[in-house]
Amino acid sequence: MIWAGSQDGLVHVTVDGGQHWQKVTPPQLTQWAEISSIEPSHFSAGTAYLTAQRYMWDDHRPFALETTDFGRHWSVLTQGLPDDGSVFVVRQDPGDASLLFLGTAKSVYASFDGGAHWRPLGLNLPHVQVRDLAINAREGELVAATHGRSFWILDDLALLEQLSHDGQPAAHSVDLYAPQAAWLTRAYGQSDDAKYREPIGLNPPFGATVFFHIPAKYDGKTPVSLEILDAHGDAVRTYALHLKRKEPKLSLVVKDNLLPAQQKRNADERLTAISPGMNSLRWDLRYPDATEVIGFEPPEDTDDETADARGPLVNPGRYTAVLRYGDKSYRQTFGVELDPRLHTTPAALQQHLGLQLALHQTVDTLDRRINGAIRLRRRLAQAVAAHELDAAAARPALDGLDAAVDAVVQRKVRSSEGDVMNEMRLRSFLAYLQSDIGLDYGPPDPAQVAACNRLEGEARRGETRLQAASAAGERLLLRDGAR
Repeated sequence: MIWAGSQDGLVHVTVDGGQHWQKVTPPQLTQWAEISSIEPSHFSAGTAYLTAQRYMWDDHRPFALETTDFGRHWSVLTQGLPDDGSVFVVRQDPGDASLLFLGTAKSVYASFDGGAHWRPLGLNLPHVQVRDLAINAREGELVAATHGRSFWILDDLALLEQLSHDGQPAAHSVDLYAPQAAWLTRAYGQSDDAKYREPIGLNPPFGATVFFHIPAKYDGKTPVSLEILDAHGDAVRTYALHLKRKEPKLSLVVKDNLLPAQQKRNADERLTAISPGMNSLRWDLRYPDATEVIGFEPPEDTDDETADARGPLVNPGRYTAVLRYGDKSYRQTFGVELDPRLHTTPAALQQHLGLQLALHQTVDTLDRRINGAIRLRRRLAQAVAAHELDAAAARPALDGLDAAVDAVVQRKVRSSEGDVMNEMRLRSFLAYLQSDIGLDYGPPDPAQVAACNRLEGEARRGETRLQAASAAGERLLLRDGAR
């Protein structure tokens, strides 16, 4: 079947590959209306959607119509559209027969009921003509071609499809929506120098976005959490959610000088803050971060490698989002897919993740030991300052704790170039090795395995030294009764 629309308002259709054409011009069209788009339905052979315009005749009314019988009859679909907004294009979502999108002279509209009613979908789109729309079904994206304002892309069409199928959430309801499939890839987003090149577009944030609805009267007293489970039902990540609090106003200078650990805490605070109504949380496809070392600032990232405590990326597979609201839980499954350009095997992926998780556990255990020693040293110093401990008697324990901590972590770095003047220590080497293994999706090479074994041995020796120094400090506190 082929549909044809002309600049002078005629519409024809052929059902035999063009051998015979039948005139099916909608009678609702005014003379000399230009046919701007015809969208055949993805679900019904006799159904098509049509848009037309007459702005060149100073007629800016919207013309949007539907036929379900090969053009013999047409219905007008303009409920909810402004009277002075010419329309350029209509598209049907290939994943949902009821979900339509319309590009107008001013914005974009969506219909969740097959065009019977239209709702604005402009969001942050500029006030601009939308000349064409395209739907990327695999990526779940709506692409808008504007007149003079570049291309714009709306992500997460899976949410709109579910709203079209299930309806808008009630004000008092708790709802969880299935996340759109997320992608694992070797390189994602723009390059580091992209900010210096204009103009340039932005990819959507990396990860899986989970949308959920909280009752309108939510006051923060009911416990709420979001958990990600793997295919075996084991917890991968858990977020304790809380009612959004008013953020204190900070100057840009203060914000720009926050330590990475402070920046991370601020980001986590925003990530887990929710409000009554619709919310979203973006899971970065990682296991939980390791414990951070108190007062430690990791060296600057080198290319794609980092020395922070980020958790490893998960393997591709099926995952489940679980929203817990009070004593009730809601579940939705979704997929995490591997970039099809990457070629590997399940066994290689498992080896790759297994070594990262082992290193990550080593970093977390070491960091906890380090933090315990740092806190103990502070207690000893406070006891000396309060004259609860003799300074001379405490000096060996203080020096022993300092030496044990400094042997495994570099605490002198306080600037972006600090690691040039101060050598890295074990804690950073472990994190860099985990990051290096995570750059690929194949099995770890022999050099990486050998380095992992050597560094894990050093970590165990470092933990033993930290434990011995801490035990000596604890004995001193107990002996002298310091608190």
